[in-house]
Amino acid sequence: MTPDLLQQLRDIHEPAAVSWWPPAMGWWLVLGAIIIVWGVAWHLLFKRKQRLAAKKQALVEIEKISVSDLSPNDAAAQLSQLMRRLIRHYYPEKQVDALSGDAWLHVVLETAEEKNLSSKIGSAILDAAYADTTTLDRTTQCDWVRQWVGAVF
Repeated sequence: MTPDLLQQLRDIHEPAAVSWWPPAMGWWLVLGAIIIVWGVAWHLLFKRKQRLAAKKQALVEIEKISVSDLSPNDAAAQLSQLMRRLIRHYYPEKQVDALSGDAWLHVVLETAEEKNLSSKIGSAILDAAYADTTTLDRTTQCDWVRQWVGAVF
């Protein structure tokens, strides 16, 4: 009887190989975290590129003004308009469209992180846009605005 029972037993079978698909829950979590980190990094880089593009465009405009043959008053007017556009773009909460004089100069200097910007030159630039004559030359004006753009953005 014993031999018959042994004959009825099957041979030992190894378990089936573990498949790589579907991955375990931990791998899904890792993949999700990687996708989220990648998405956030892409978004931040895209925003940074947009921010630097506006700054780069402003620096190009400043360079065009500095090499142009505009009068110092016309250059001051264009530089003032450029600064207004930049503040409207980067600081939409500041209502700069109606500002003039000391209020406008205060906003310009307030946005600058560097404190070594000369308020005297800034005031002269902003006043030159509306004055008949100015004591500042176009190069000094462009240098000051270029320094302001570098400090703010």
